[in-house]
Amino acid sequence: MLYTNYFIEALKKYLPSDIVLFEGKQSITAGQLFDSAQQLATSLLENGVNKGDKVIIVVKPSIEFLQVMYANMMLGTIIAIIDPEMGRENYLAKLKQFSPHHAFVDSKLVFLNEHPLLKFAVLKWNKSVPSFPKLKNCHLFTTGIALPLFQKHKHISSLIKNTMRPFTTEMIKEEEEFLITYTSGTLSEPKGVVHTYSSITNSIKHLTAVLQNNKDEIIATHLPHYALLGINAGIKVHLWNNRMSASEKIAFMLKEKITILFGPPSDFIPLIAYLKQYHAVFPKSLKNIYLGSAPIYNSFLSMLVPLAEQVKITCFYGMTENLMVTFQDGRNKMLEELEGDLVGFPFPHVNISIAEDGEICIHSDQLYAHYWQMEKIKSVHHTGDIGRVDEQGRLILMGRKKI
Repeated sequence: MLYTNYFIEALKKYLPSDIVLFEGKQSITAGQLFDSAQQLATSLLENGVNKGDKVIIVVKPSIEFLQVMYANMMLGTIIAIIDPEMGRENYLAKLKQFSPHHAFVDSKLVFLNEHPLLKFAVLKWNKSVPSFPKLKNCHLFTTGIALPLFQKHKHISSLIKNTMRPFTTEMIKEEEEFLITYTSGTLSEPKGVVHTYSSITNSIKHLTAVLQNNKDEIIATHLPHYALLGINAGIKVHLWNNRMSASEKIAFMLKEKITILFGPPSDFIPLIAYLKQYHAVFPKSLKNIYLGSAPIYNSFLSMLVPLAEQVKITCFYGMTENLMVTFQDGRNKMLEELEGDLVGFPFPHVNISIAEDGEICIHSDQLYAHYWQMEKIKSVHHTGDIGRVDEQGRLILMGRKKI
């Protein structure tokens, strides 16, 4: 049995020959992505991956990442994405808590863990080198370059080449647990935020609505969830390496005629510095910049806006528990001098209330189901942020709640 959902149905609406993702000199069409994901899913079934199994994905943003992601959606597994560069102790604590049945990992991360001397040598050149430890009772599937590993593993390229067996398809239930994302905090006890298919689908729908009627747009991003966004919005996505220099990124934007950039302000700081140094501006093809972080300071916007005269700048405020909370025009935000951080108007179906102590509370169709290994939440999420709503209905952050 394989499953389908909103993301898979959106992929099926493309012509099979439509290119949905560009990765350097490589690309993949909708038909190739759908077929390869199905082949991988049926092979994984034969290798013991079943509905409800816990799966961790440690694969760089790439065509392979999408193949692994869609295959696991077809299987109905519970997926966790944990950043291996967050610090060894923090990373190991999250792996231990999640305790996956299966792991999809870039082979280089496994190879470095198996060769400590090589890892030590690499650390001399790069102070932060992620690796993936050997986990008990966890089946290993590898991606990227095929390397000789001591651990028993299977490379996904061999599984995709297998002949696909007959299968039936059923729509996944919206309330099924789908994706676990760990909060960025450094708590002693890791906090995994569990989202259902419904909550993630609604978040992507809200973002897709922002891009409606923009079928000729072209996104450049290093974040894999924006690749999923692009596919669902029906627009082209280029994956680029975030370690590219600012000059390389500007050249890439010019060559590929990029119209949309997503990212936190930190992604734009090197670009701003480069453009100011050479008295240049963002390429004329660029139409939209979406900033996904809070706070986004006016001091940052005052540097960005003069270099992007033709660009619409939109600031998003969200959190791991509710991905899309509010939005605000960046130029208008820059012009207002307010006490606190203006994060703007709520997205549709996001209801914001302020508790007696000033805490921001959210009720939404995007709200997470619960924290991993903890009881289900109530219908309202207490954010821990202090704020107020102005007469226009805009949310203004005033700080964190003191405990």
